Amino acid sequence: MPIRWDAIAVSEALDEIEKHIDQIYEPLNKAKAVAEQAIKLPDLPQYIDQRLRGIIGELERVTGSVSY
Repeated sequence: MPIRWDAIAVSEALDEIEKHIDQIYEPLNKAKAVAEQAIKLPDLPQYIDQRLRGIIGELERVTGSVSY
């Protein structure tokens, strides 16, 4: 049975998607690093700490870099 979809077009689309995603990872990882540094600030209120940890969790979820 012949392939009815264009494998080359799909491959090119995936390459384009990967190119865009790669551009996003660096800023997201930088944002995570900033949030991790902010958590270390002295006398940080708990509600701010929780918010920063939530941001870190979301960034880890998006980038697939979960740390325990």
